[in-house]
Amino acid sequence: MEFDHLVVAAEHLDQAVDYVETELGITLIQGGKHARYGTHNAVAAIGAHCYIEAIARDYEASKPQVARWFDLDRFEGAPRIITWACRVGDLHSALVQLPAQAGTAVEMTRAAFRWKINVAPSGRMMHDGAFPQLLEWEGGQHPCHHLPSAEVELTRLSVTCAHAAEVTQHCPQLADDPRIDVISGRPLAFRADFDTPSGTKTLLG
Repeated sequence: MEFDHLVVAAEHLDQAVDYVETELGITLIQGGKHARYGTHNAVAAIGAHCYIEAIARDYEASKPQVARWFDLDRFEGAPRIITWACRVGDLHSALVQLPAQAGTAVEMTRAAFRWKINVAPSGRMMHDGAFPQLLEWEGGQHPCHHLPSAEVELTRLSVTCAHAAEVTQHCPQLADDPRIDVISGRPLAFRADFDTPSGTKTLLG
């Protein structure tokens, strides 16, 4: 299990993009649409083999027949970090170890990318996003292979939640990543620090 990407949501995609670009001084690239869930995104690299994703409901798309992933049907308020994602070698095996609320593996495709991701039928995320979304990239393609070199680098991701012990129990490999810090506490909060040409910058959630 390795850190893969950070997810920033907003009620409209341009709001999420503007938040990330203004705070970090970078330019996001339009990613594409996810027809199954009625969303669209934009992305940028934030280090070696990791990226940041801005995502929102796609109001030009048909209403999805299922609940939107990342609990976006219920999202409201200012742009903010809502969860994080880690890649695994075998998503089905990883999900066997997790509670049912983690959801099941859903196969996704977009352009050259093929991946599996855990999604619950309700669209809600495990522990409201404190537990990382899990992905299994397939076909040797990863978004970072198609992105410009990172202009900024993620140096620390702090996740404060009431289920810190469970997160660390099910994600022991992340203990070897000095950037990741899961802290026991309330309320749920995210803080991501970045090294940028203008100094340390922070995104919150």
